Amino acid sequence: MLCPVLLRAQSNDEVLAKAGDKTVTKEEFLERFEMTPWPRAPKKVTPEDLKKDFLYTLAAEKLWAAKAHEMGLDTSKAIKMAFSSLEKMYVRDALWQVEIKQKTVIPESEEAKGYLRTRFAYKTDYLISGSEEAIKQMYDSLRSGSSFDTMLKKNGSKGPDTLTVSYGMMEEAVEDEIYNLMVGQYTPPVFTPNGWCIFRLRDIVELRQNPKDQEKVAQLVKKITNERATARVYQQFFRNFFSSQKVTVDSKIFKKLADNLVRLAKEKKDTDSIPDSSSITLQPPDILRLEEAFSPEVLKTNFVQFEKNPVSLKQFIEEFAMEGFSTLAPEARGVYSIFNRVVRKYIENEMLTREAFKRGLQNLPEVKKSLDMWKDNYLSQLLRSTFKDSSDVSEAEALQYYHKMQQGSTGSASVKIVEVLTDSLEVAEKVLDAIKKDTDIHELARMYSKREDAKRTGGETDFFSVNEGEIGHIAANMAIGDIYGPLKLPEGYSIFKVIGKKEDSTHIDKPFSELKESIKKELSTEKAYNSAVKYTVKLAAEYGLKIDEKALESTQVINIPMFTFRYMGFGGKLPAVPLSAPFFDWVSPWMEYKSDLP
Repeated sequence: MLCPVLLRAQSNDEVLAKAGDKTVTKEEFLERFEMTPWPRAPKKVTPEDLKKDFLYTLAAEKLWAAKAHEMGLDTSKAIKMAFSSLEKMYVRDALWQVEIKQKTVIPESEEAKGYLRTRFAYKTDYLISGSEEAIKQMYDSLRSGSSFDTMLKKNGSKGPDTLTVSYGMMEEAVEDEIYNLMVGQYTPPVFTPNGWCIFRLRDIVELRQNPKDQEKVAQLVKKITNERATARVYQQFFRNFFSSQKVTVDSKIFKKLADNLVRLAKEKKDTDSIPDSSSITLQPPDILRLEEAFSPEVLKTNFVQFEKNPVSLKQFIEEFAMEGFSTLAPEARGVYSIFNRVVRKYIENEMLTREAFKRGLQNLPEVKKSLDMWKDNYLSQLLRSTFKDSSDVSEAEALQYYHKMQQGSTGSASVKIVEVLTDSLEVAEKVLDAIKKDTDIHELARMYSKREDAKRTGGETDFFSVNEGEIGHIAANMAIGDIYGPLKLPEGYSIFKVIGKKEDSTHIDKPFSELKESIKKELSTEKAYNSAVKYTVKLAAEYGLKIDEKALESTQVINIPMFTFRYMGFGGKLPAVPLSAPFFDWVSPWMEYKSDLP
């Protein structure tokens, strides 16, 4: 289902920042400010400071995007792959708006039925079977006079003896059958996620509703009736759209792909020491290795046999890689089953995407606006990554820094954090929800973090320099006890809590040989960051960056930034807006540069 995203009633195109042909409008600023996690710096507590820091971060993103576009990076394979996947998701979502959302109508009678059902709970017992044929035999026996209680004993029910059914708990069709019963009556066989069931009504309990809960009840009824009405429209669309279309895949290639997925899953499990109870997740680089199992000629052959524009094996692998792949066990039967669903969903999505493009939905202003925002974010990240790759540190530089450490004169503060690192946005969402409920982040790290030592340490790190990567720079401006995330890193999504801070230590009790690599890593990340700061100042001058501080000052914000998902029509989930880590240290040198101009 498509969950609502916080959107403003009217568009506001007033420009807060402009760099070349790139702009930050008030609308984009508001949307991203209110949907982006942002550290609350102890020394920067005013709303105006926070607004400025966020706008400067977005302005830097636009500057880097402008340069990346000028350099032709938007034609790179990495951007094309990521952007193509995103574009398809957005045009499918636009098709959903037209074909599903706009056609979904909730009759008043549905809401009335919902309110009535919230007043009662139905206590049932049930017969259950994994076989439709077996449950039908049980039903025939009941209709022939067999005792329900006797059959319960024979059935050896897998579930509890009784099940209390309340409004919204079951699928609508199952709920209708149960709520239409009188005490002692039973339903015909109905399918549930647990198997085929026959429910018998034992009792009807009237629920006491506190007048204070009326708003919650109204929200529940609205949510469920909307979901059910949407599902009916979707099911009708699905039958009409897919019934006359037939698409096949090359069965030999399918089998070889599945076999190699089993191999990759086994390798991942062994390499990462993944326990039997945990999912094995293959990331894009892992899945792209599937290409190694095929010759260049085979990669060019058609894997998905559309009547027009069939999809080559290479194209499929590249698009499949952007989605990732997870399995609980690297055994062939399970992997084959999951991969079969993946391929089927790919075909359905591709058919929907082609229909959306056929209708020109990619040209809708709201689609183009969202895609431009994401593309700028992708381009800026791609260009920034080149600075990280070109920040080598010599052994002499590391040794010089080591001597400064001995003297306590590096000027580098240190932080200590508890971190949960995950490859999955779904897991990140679970972690954030659990933190809101006051779950200890140490326990969450043990449960979810991909760091190998998280189970032992509870995700707790030693003290490390604030110059050591994006986490360090962000943590430097956080107070002890503050939590930030998710932060998008090359290795996944990080959610962390600051649990300690201290100034430069003067006591070094380890030899240089033991500290050399960690020193090189710290100096490399600091060098890359400083280079990025200087380059941003250069870009601000090159593209004539202009900031409208009066317009920013008049911009009213909801000062509770949050992390929000956007659920896309026909499936798919992504952050509601691109995630941008704080980056505004370039502003002071830029101001100095401007003041020095004649």
